[in-house]
Amino acid sequence: MITVNHLLQIDESNGLRKVEAKVSYFCMTKKSIVWRSRKTAPKNEWRFTILQMAKEKDASEYVQITDTEQSELDARAEAEREIVCTV
Repeated sequence: MITVNHLLQIDESNGLRKVEAKVSYFCMTKKSIVWRSRKTAPKNEWRFTILQMAKEKDASEYVQITDTEQSELDARAEAEREIVCTV
C-alpha cells in the first residue's frame, strides 16, 4: 500500500523536494541541539490524477441514460408542456 509519506519520499528521491533550510531546536529527550531539514512543498501531481479519474467516473455514471428512461423523460416533458399551454 502506498501512503502519502511514500509519495513524498519518492518526490525527494526524484529531486522534486529540495532542502530549503536547516532548522535547529533543543531536543528535551537527547538534551542537545538537533537539526531538522525544511524542504520545499511537494507537487502532489498524484492528487490531481486521482481527482481527474474520480471526476471521469462520476461523469460516466450520470451521463448514461437508457432508451426507456429517455422516452419517459420525453413523455414527462410533453405532458408538462401541455399543462403549461392549457393554463
